[in-house]
This record gives sequence, C-alpha cells and structure tokens, in this order.
Amino acid sequence: MPIEVHLTYLVPVCVVVHNDGAGPRISRVLVNDAEELKSGEAYSADGEMLRYDDPTVIEAKNLVELHAQQAKWPAWEFGW
Repeated sequence: MPIEVHLTYLVPVCVVVHNDGAGPRISRVLVNDAEELKSGEAYSADGEMLRYDDPTVIEAKNLVELHAQQAKWPAWEFGW
C-alpha cells in the first residue's frame, strides 16, 4: 500500500515523501507562506497528524534530514 508523509518545518516548507513499496522518494517540495507551519510535524496524505515515532515518519525524516544529498529533489512549488 503506498504511503505518503508530509513534513513541515519552521521555514514555510513542506516536503512530501512518497513510498509506493520501492523505498521512500521526495515527490514534492512546497513553499507555503500563507500557512502557519510548525517545525517537525508530520501528516498523512489525508491531513491526519502522525506521531514522531511512527516508522513511516522516521523513514521520511531520515531521507530528508540524514540522506538529503542522496535523494533526488524535485523542483519546488509555491502555494498548496
């Protein structure tokens, strides 16, 4: 089953990490200056808040924060 995690940061950026079973990949990077984002929060694709210790959140954060240079980064989008 495909999994998608949305990570938010203090800079109004949301990184969408998608895993369709072949490993996590960064599918979108959004700059959303109209939204009040809180650093470190993670949400499912349907907007449900995910716990920081959820394995899918840990996997997504590891890709974005620990292995960012190895990830393929798409062009950034502005707005939601």
